[in-house]
Amino acid sequence: MDDGQVPDVQRFKGAAQRRPGTLQRRRPLLELKYDVLVPAAIHSVITEENANQIKARLILEATKHPITPEADRILSAGGVTILRDILVNAGGVVMRYFERSQNL
Repeated sequence: MDDGQVPDVQRFKGAAQRRPGTLQRRRPLLELKYDVLVPAAIHSVITEENANQIKARLILEATKHPITPEADRILSAGGVTILRDILVNAGGVVMRYFERSQNL
Protein backbone atom coordinates (compact mmCIF):
# COMPACT_ATOMS: atom_id res chain seq x y z
CA MET A 1 0.00 0.00 0.00
CA ASP A 2 1.41 3.38 -0.95
CA ASP A 3 1.98 5.95 1.77
CA GLY A 4 -0.37 8.21 -0.19
CA GLN A 5 -3.17 5.68 0.20
CA VAL A 6 -2.98 6.02 3.97
CA PRO A 7 -3.61 9.72 4.59
CA ASP A 8 -3.93 9.62 8.37
CA VAL A 9 -2.53 6.48 9.95
CA GLN A 10 -2.41 8.21 13.33
CA ARG A 11 -6.19 7.78 13.59
CA PHE A 12 -5.59 4.10 14.30
CA LYS A 13 -3.99 4.98 17.67
CA GLY A 14 -1.34 2.31 17.61
CA ALA A 15 -3.10 -0.44 15.65
CA ALA A 16 -1.04 0.47 12.59
CA GLN A 17 2.19 2.25 11.89
CA ARG A 18 3.60 4.00 8.83
CA ARG A 19 6.58 2.46 7.05
CA PRO A 20 7.97 3.63 3.72
CA GLY A 21 5.58 2.22 1.13
CA THR A 22 3.67 -0.07 3.50
CA LEU A 23 1.12 -0.18 6.24
CA GLN A 24 1.92 -2.76 8.89
CA ARG A 25 -0.08 -3.69 11.91
CA ARG A 26 1.77 -3.75 15.20
CA ARG A 27 -0.51 -6.50 16.50
CA PRO A 28 -3.44 -8.29 14.90
CA LEU A 29 -6.71 -6.62 15.92
CA LEU A 30 -7.97 -9.85 17.49
CA GLU A 31 -5.10 -9.75 19.97
CA LEU A 32 -5.86 -6.31 21.38
CA LYS A 33 -7.49 -6.08 24.81
CA TYR A 34 -11.29 -5.93 24.65
CA ASP A 35 -14.07 -6.43 27.16
CA VAL A 36 -16.23 -7.79 24.33
CA LEU A 37 -14.94 -9.15 21.02
CA VAL A 38 -17.44 -9.46 18.15
CA PRO A 39 -16.12 -11.42 15.17
CA ALA A 40 -18.77 -10.57 12.58
CA ALA A 41 -17.42 -11.15 9.09
CA ILE A 42 -15.25 -14.22 8.58
CA HIS A 43 -15.73 -17.78 9.75
CA SER A 44 -12.85 -19.60 11.48
CA VAL A 45 -11.04 -16.34 12.25
CA ILE A 46 -10.18 -17.53 15.77
CA THR A 47 -8.10 -20.69 15.57
CA GLU A 48 -5.89 -22.74 17.86
CA GLU A 49 -2.95 -20.69 16.54
CA ASN A 50 -4.32 -17.37 17.87
CA ALA A 51 -6.74 -18.44 20.64
CA ASN A 52 -4.15 -18.02 23.40
CA GLN A 53 -3.60 -14.39 22.34
CA ILE A 54 -7.28 -13.42 22.65
CA LYS A 55 -7.68 -11.11 25.65
CA ALA A 56 -11.45 -10.56 25.54
CA ARG A 57 -13.58 -11.77 28.44
CA LEU A 58 -16.68 -12.16 26.28
CA ILE A 59 -17.00 -13.15 22.62
CA LEU A 60 -20.23 -12.58 20.68
CA GLU A 61 -20.26 -14.74 17.56
CA ALA A 62 -21.99 -12.46 15.03
CA THR A 63 -21.10 -14.60 12.02
CA LYS A 64 -21.35 -18.32 11.34
CA HIS A 65 -18.66 -20.31 13.16
CA PRO A 66 -15.98 -17.64 13.74
CA ILE A 67 -14.24 -19.92 16.28
CA THR A 68 -12.80 -23.32 15.35
CA PRO A 69 -13.56 -26.24 17.70
CA GLU A 70 -9.92 -26.36 18.84
CA ALA A 71 -9.91 -22.64 19.62
CA ASP A 72 -13.23 -23.01 21.42
CA ARG A 73 -11.68 -25.52 23.83
CA ILE A 74 -8.72 -23.22 24.49
CA LEU A 75 -10.92 -20.16 25.10
CA SER A 76 -13.35 -22.05 27.33
CA ALA A 77 -10.49 -23.47 29.40
CA GLY A 78 -9.19 -19.90 29.78
CA GLY A 79 -12.50 -18.67 31.18
CA VAL A 80 -13.71 -16.75 28.12
CA THR A 81 -17.51 -16.58 27.84
CA ILE A 82 -18.78 -17.25 24.31
CA LEU A 83 -22.29 -16.39 23.13
CA ARG A 84 -23.00 -18.61 20.13
CA ASP A 85 -23.86 -17.38 16.66
CA ILE A 86 -27.28 -19.02 16.77
CA LEU A 87 -28.24 -16.67 19.64
CA VAL A 88 -26.34 -13.54 18.67
CA ASN A 89 -27.34 -13.57 15.00
CA ALA A 90 -30.94 -14.75 15.48
CA GLY A 91 -32.38 -11.26 14.89
CA GLY A 92 -30.65 -11.03 11.52
CA VAL A 93 -32.01 -14.40 10.49
CA VAL A 94 -35.57 -13.43 11.48
CA MET A 95 -35.37 -10.11 9.64
CA ARG A 96 -33.99 -11.79 6.53
CA TYR A 97 -36.96 -14.17 6.59
CA PHE A 98 -39.39 -11.23 6.72
CA GLU A 99 -37.56 -9.48 3.87
CA ARG A 100 -37.73 -12.59 1.69
CA SER A 101 -41.35 -13.36 2.53
CA GLN A 102 -42.36 -9.80 1.59
CA ASN A 103 -40.09 -9.65 -1.48
CA LEU A 104 -38.10 -6.72 -0.08
